[in-house]
Amino acid sequence: MPPMAAGGMQRGVYGRAESPYNMEYLTAAFSSGSSNGAATSTAASFAAFGLGSETVSSGRSPASNNGLVCHTPSRGVISRRGLWPLYVTCDVVVPLTRTVKDMLAVLEVITQPDPETIGDFWRDQCTVTLPKASNLEGDLSRLYDAHSLRGKRLAVPKMYTEDRSGTSISKARFGSEGVKKVWAQAQSDLTSSGAI
Repeated sequence: MPPMAAGGMQRGVYGRAESPYNMEYLTAAFSSGSSNGAATSTAASFAAFGLGSETVSSGRSPASNNGLVCHTPSRGVISRRGLWPLYVTCDVVVPLTRTVKDMLAVLEVITQPDPETIGDFWRDQCTVTLPKASNLEGDLSRLYDAHSLRGKRLAVPKMYTEDRSGTSISKARFGSEGVKKVWAQAQSDLTSSGAI
């Protein structure tokens, strides 16, 4: 395995996961997405949800390329017992689903207290206080509410979505026109749902 599992999209013995939406594209960025198998099977509806592991962006990268919801939890919220230790201070279990509603249902099940801390660097240490799964408010489905964004302030990375020439931040945008349109649509959708 390459350093940081950065070869998640390299061909293996059985090939590599291809995008279920377009075979011309990878399911994740080439140097990311070592959990792309879980994402690909979820996006293709081979599974109701997927569980991957993430050290840097192994779950979020394939989720963003396949229209999925991925949740990177705070340390200690989802047990990482049995997770292969690539980088013990960063590794977390990440669930992947097709909808937010599905994600909330999966989190209801997997955010359970685990008294066993062997192999879990963060829960085994006693210096930094971590949130406990048992402290999470029950019934996460209450978050699936049409008005849950009302009054919430959201940030848009304008240095990537707007032309900044002639300003003190005059770096060229890294996003394509297509990415800019997606951000604009997302901003419109979120503000129409009550976000500010």
